[in-house]
Amino acid sequence: MNVNLILDFFRVKVYYPPAKRRLIFLRRNAKIKKAGIAMKRTNGYFCCVAAVMAFAIIMAWVGTAMAAGNYVILSDTASPDGKYSLAWGYSSGAGIDYEKLNKGDEAYFGTIPEGNTVENYIVDTAAAKIVCKIPDCDFYALGAIIKGNTYITATWSADSKNLIYAIMCKTCTLSLDYFASNADGFGRHDLMVPLMNEAKNYLKKKYASKYKKYEEELVFSYFDEKITNDKALDISISVEVPGQEVFSCTLKLAAKLDTTNKAELKLTAVNIKEEK
Repeated sequence: MNVNLILDFFRVKVYYPPAKRRLIFLRRNAKIKKAGIAMKRTNGYFCCVAAVMAFAIIMAWVGTAMAAGNYVILSDTASPDGKYSLAWGYSSGAGIDYEKLNKGDEAYFGTIPEGNTVENYIVDTAAAKIVCKIPDCDFYALGAIIKGNTYITATWSADSKNLIYAIMCKTCTLSLDYFASNADGFGRHDLMVPLMNEAKNYLKKKYASKYKKYEEELVFSYFDEKITNDKALDISISVEVPGQEVFSCTLKLAAKLDTTNKAELKLTAVNIKEEK
């Protein structure tokens, strides 16, 4: 006996008039179409997400490639907006494998001939471009290898348009430069000479005889510098005679930097206080 025939006998069948059947047919087709549209939208969404992810991966790869230039980034020198950093490289980049240097390959660094001149730069890390060469500065650092007993400080203004770059040793400041952003990149001004002149004028007035006696032996060191967006400077100046306790003091100097004359930096509204 056919079981399906028995089941079909007991199955309840509902008969609709032709108009009703057509309405049910149309509604059913509408649901199928709606489900199909939803599926298409879902597929389209996942396709868009996949495309965006692929684009992001490609751009990340490109960004990594662009970030590599013919220089070595100096750590802890990035500007607040992350666009600029200090870096070092060689005046003649021919034959230099900067990929190895940027990976911290100290063994490779040791094979580079000593005749190659080291230079310091301000670089645009996103564009992998040197925007300013820092004259007379040859600091380098690679892993545990650092030039001599020196170290550097990079102090930026909040808007990343002003920079104070210092090279220091244990006993004094070797160089102190101020850089201001301009249409060509950054303009450099020597900051150490005008600061030293202001400090000497203060000492000459306050410690006339002692200053005159030790003038040629005085050593000036500069630290705790701060620079604002509108070129207001705060800095501490240590003054001493090395190896002796005959004369020493620390000055706090506040001033505005005037770069109107591109050839010479001027300090205005100078205020000096001696720390006790």
